[in-house]
Amino acid sequence: MYVNPRVWRTTLAVCLAVGTFAGLASARSAGGHIGRAAQPSQASCLSPWYGTLGNSCSSPSQIEIDLPLPVDSAGNKNVTVSLTTGPGNGTYCQAFGLDKDTTTVWSSINVVAGYPPGSTTTGTNRYDLALTGAYVPSNGYLYTACQVWYQARISAVTWTS
Repeated sequence: MYVNPRVWRTTLAVCLAVGTFAGLASARSAGGHIGRAAQPSQASCLSPWYGTLGNSCSSPSQIEIDLPLPVDSAGNKNVTVSLTTGPGNGTYCQAFGLDKDTTTVWSSINVVAGYPPGSTTTGTNRYDLALTGAYVPSNGYLYTACQVWYQARISAVTWTS
């Protein structure tokens, strides 16, 4: 079967372009349910709901939820945590890039959402916390930690891989 060289070259160029640009799509996302309690004794306070993860215990009122985030390459990483805060409570999150030996840490700033704990403000609010500044070295890893107060809920996490 004869294939016109021009058609063959064009087809090859398109395939290479698609393969190249497909690798550039580096954003990932997951529901908050990928997280876990940093302290196993507090795991019973986590309440999953439609892929989200929240704190359903008033005591302890604050639980650290760790979210492991797979990455494909070294470099600066941007993480966005989408969440809702409970009445009179807030949440704060921070992203961390670590080397494979866990000897060096690059972290984002600690971003706060919601009200100071113990405030009398009522109602819930939705936030997208932008965490920038975490760097992942070659063979390193990325994770995010959030201090989640009573009735706050992590709905989604998006990050560059």
